[in-house]
Amino acid sequence: MRSYRFGLGVTDFLICANCGAFVAAVMQIDGSLYASVNTNVLGVRAELQNQPQPVDYANETVEQRRTRRKKHWTPAILTGKLA
Repeated sequence: MRSYRFGLGVTDFLICANCGAFVAAVMQIDGSLYASVNTNVLGVRAELQNQPQPVDYANETVEQRRTRRKKHWTPAILTGKLA
């Protein structure tokens, strides 16, 4: 797994080191980690019911982004080593 930061530099995007697929995004907020997983890379994707919805967060400030992600992302524990 590799980590990459885009734009605002506040989120670690986890990329598969073998195939380059985006796996998850992880952000530290108030001393805790929160994550969003790309369900398209899961073996059970066909079993998931929610349909993706288009969104545009390009105009968010860093604080607005933290607030939204803390509310909607999953608390996470990151194990292993990133290259």
